[in-house]
Amino acid sequence: MMPVSSLIFVCLIETLDPFSKISGLSLNKDKCTVLRIGPMRHSNIKLNNDSNFNWTSKDAKTLGITFTNDIAIMTEINLKPLINSMKHCLCSWKKWNLSLIGKIAVLKTFAFPKILYPLTVLHTPEKLYIMNIQSIFYDFLWDSKPDKIARNLIIQDYPDGGLKMIDIESYIHGLKAAWVKRLKFSNSAISQLYERQLKPYGGDLFLVATYRLTIYKQLYLHNFLLQLYMLGYCVNIMKI
Repeated sequence: MMPVSSLIFVCLIETLDPFSKISGLSLNKDKCTVLRIGPMRHSNIKLNNDSNFNWTSKDAKTLGITFTNDIAIMTEINLKPLINSMKHCLCSWKKWNLSLIGKIAVLKTFAFPKILYPLTVLHTPEKLYIMNIQSIFYDFLWDSKPDKIARNLIIQDYPDGGLKMIDIESYIHGLKAAWVKRLKFSNSAISQLYERQLKPYGGDLFLVATYRLTIYKQLYLHNFLLQLYMLGYCVNIMKI
């Protein structure tokens, strides 16, 4: 008997083939890569041998993101070449005698957008990785010299004495929290999952209730969905 995952793949191809005949849109099977995941990653199985799919258990790339069976290295694999590209970009700007505001504009316009997409869709990088990106930014900002303005000050808005420098860690949290907002206000199965998770604690009132701090900590540590929800709530409140 064929495993469920194998059966699903075969059904997918059998569905796409007649769709191609009707719509005129067909798969370029010679360029399609199938990544084996789960228990199948330890095998050399190839389904639908009539098609010239490229089968692998290592990695496959789609929509600019390289997916692997090792989640621990997936973020680094996608970010590393983009960070190198970002470094080259900043090197080309170092020859110009820019003001601090000008350098921050360069970071926001040309450097940071290079890594923005993978930071949005992939797992949050390790703390050391984020610190490495920060070091690249601040080395460019201060010409590889010691900081002349405290980092917790320079990220503030102009009225608060800052220069609106990018706070990378907070920005990444904001990107992840934005997904929570989209899910919360969409009529989807995942949105209903959030509703069920919050219902025992008072629904949305959970976020404004006067529980003891220890209770919040326990719930935060043991419920990943609530971690995301509380983070998204806090970020949205900060924007108001």
